[in-house]
Amino acid sequence: MPDASTMKRLETVAFYIGAIDHCGLDVSPDRLMRFFRENKATDPVTFGALDSLVTRGSLIRHEPGSSHCVLTEQIMRAEGIID
Repeated sequence: MPDASTMKRLETVAFYIGAIDHCGLDVSPDRLMRFFRENKATDPVTFGALDSLVTRGSLIRHEPGSSHCVLTEQIMRAEGIID
């Protein structure tokens, strides 16, 4: 079982990647990767765990315009990932 720090990074990566894909957000890959690097979310343990979740279909799917998508867009703007 990953430690709490790894789980937090996993949660962050999954949240943003899922939102970008399923909410149709236009994100620069360079800006997103810079955010992940700054938050130490690019380690193999985090991405390995994320890949496992995606493979099992464990990530929740959201529709554009949902409250999840609106909230995610606001958070990503505040983090400087999108304009």
